[in-house]
Amino acid sequence: MIPLLAKHFDTDVYGLGKMKLKTYVKALDLTSACSQGHTFNTIAGPIAELREKFPNAGSITLRTYLWSDYNMRVSRYVTFTAIVFLTHGTKHIGL
Repeated sequence: MIPLLAKHFDTDVYGLGKMKLKTYVKALDLTSACSQGHTFNTIAGPIAELREKFPNAGSITLRTYLWSDYNMRVSRYVTFTAIVFLTHGTKHIGL
């Protein structure tokens, strides 16, 4: 993220480096999808609810709604697997 910020302002002048950015992320309680550790079991309920509201939504849209409505950061793989499982059952995911 630091290289992206460096495009907009001089990070050396304004003192925003990797450690300061980590401090801000922790203070704002912004956790990554990996650190939240969601699995199929933890997102199955919210995905089912969202599929009722938005039956034609794809995995990218559902990931956005999981984040905005449920405060859940979920990886693309887990989201896609949940959608396939809930839509087609286990025959398409090798279980």
